[in-house]
Amino acid sequence: MRHLFAGVAIVVALFAALVSGAFLFHEHLPELLTKNFKLPPIVEPETWWILAALVALGAGGVAAAIRASLRWRIRVVVGVAVVGMLGAVFVYRHILSRPARDGDGERMLLFARKVRPVVGDDDFAVARARKLATELYLGRFGMDVLSRNSQERLAERFQVRPAPVRPGTNYPGPRQRARVALELLIRSEVPWLITCDYALVELGAGKEDPRGDVKLGRKGRGVRFRTLPQDLGTVELVTQPVVSQRRGRMYLIRLDREKLSRRREEKMYRRAGAVDFESGRQD
Repeated sequence: MRHLFAGVAIVVALFAALVSGAFLFHEHLPELLTKNFKLPPIVEPETWWILAALVALGAGGVAAAIRASLRWRIRVVVGVAVVGMLGAVFVYRHILSRPARDGDGERMLLFARKVRPVVGDDDFAVARARKLATELYLGRFGMDVLSRNSQERLAERFQVRPAPVRPGTNYPGPRQRARVALELLIRSEVPWLITCDYALVELGAGKEDPRGDVKLGRKGRGVRFRTLPQDLGTVELVTQPVVSQRRGRMYLIRLDREKLSRRREEKMYRRAGAVDFESGRQD
């Protein structure tokens, strides 16, 4: 049994050491071994130091597990297994996972770091930004103006006529959702909106354009849009596309109540439609 435990410890320690070493020394390895390795576009300097440490810890862990197994030192074997698992998790999260390979995790983190000093302690609203983790990095939640449950609660709070459900369904139509969201942004007086290309089209702040750089699916066909975040206010921050979540670019917008009121008078929400991302990439 002790050899079985040692085998697990050896495998995870060896995995952490070999994968870390492969990425650490990828420039010096044969192409046959590295052709399937895709380095993340953004790697923090600390990550390289940790990978180097994992090579040493993994190699040492393999030797320690073999020696401890032969001497019946189960606690050492368990310790090696735990350290190896932590190393394997680190390698996966920072090197092998899709968000790491796409650079999305770093983009979201850098965006949140830039948002924090700009927003400060001000309240903020979000639209289709929950999966983009900005609120997690900021340590607090914003007012969600597009989700159904949140709209129902906020409509009562700010005395906004709620969006009626469509006949034969339990959900409001996209134009009604956009109308309520626009009213909430106007009446709540929050100064900031954290959102993305996907939500801008849902809000009506986007137009179909064959040359547009945002591609969405509508009624079974791909449609290109040109998003118009400036219709809601001043764009303070914008990121590169977040590929893994298929939300397009992220924006921090300083809301302008005069612009929002004009958009309401123009019934901007009539441009809203039921869409889903066909591709999170921009051309």
